[in-house]
Amino acid sequence: MRSIWSGAISFGLVNIPVNLYSATRNRRPNFRMLRKNDLCPIKYVRICERSKDEVPYNDIVRGVEFQEGYYVILNEDDFRRADPEKSRLIRISHFLDKNEIDPIYYEKPYYLEPANDAGKAFALLVKALQKTDKIGFGQFVLRNREFLATIKPQGKILILNEVRFSEEIIDSSSLRFQEKADFSGQELEIAEDLIRQMEAPFNIKDFKDTYSKKINKLIEEKAAGKVPAEKIEEGNVSETIDLMEKLKQSLQAAKQNKNNL
Repeated sequence: MRSIWSGAISFGLVNIPVNLYSATRNRRPNFRMLRKNDLCPIKYVRICERSKDEVPYNDIVRGVEFQEGYYVILNEDDFRRADPEKSRLIRISHFLDKNEIDPIYYEKPYYLEPANDAGKAFALLVKALQKTDKIGFGQFVLRNREFLATIKPQGKILILNEVRFSEEIIDSSSLRFQEKADFSGQELEIAEDLIRQMEAPFNIKDFKDTYSKKINKLIEEKAAGKVPAEKIEEGNVSETIDLMEKLKQSLQAAKQNKNNL
């Protein structure tokens, strides 16, 4: 793997040099946009609005329009100059319980490894987090954008998770819901029993991306000249009308499934 950022974890007076790596990858089919009539691939180009000429990437700079037709141009030195410390440091401001942050705020995970001769200090932080059962929380800058972040141990490495700022979360108050829930006590009791019956140890490896697998199979079949059946069975997304009956059937199936394990 190739490091995408190098800097240091900072907490108190301690600085631990680290390298940052992407922890995820895209495993979906790589679709190309094609012209319908002749399947000519579509190419996206950068076009000057005035001359309509294509602009080479090296001739492009980033600017902010502060007045109509007038721009302030920023280069890499400007971004670093804005806050040199944040561009090189993952500054941990405090430590907290790992369940203290709502999952809605988590965005993207990365791996951290010790850089240079920081192995001892890095291992010490990993062990201390494990012993205290805490995670670090702080801020850092990546690709000219500031992120909140958590740092937690996983084996001998550290996982950094980007965390969204509160203003990035959309208010949910406009969503529709039933003002008065008129389910019965028996329905609630059966629903609780169903949850208990379906409770099981969690292992992420038990779950596979079957949809992408089927898409890839369909691509292979079409490439081989096989024509798929025209009839498409829709998934069951209809509203549950007889809630009690559906709960009872689900509970019976869950109990049967548990007995068969």
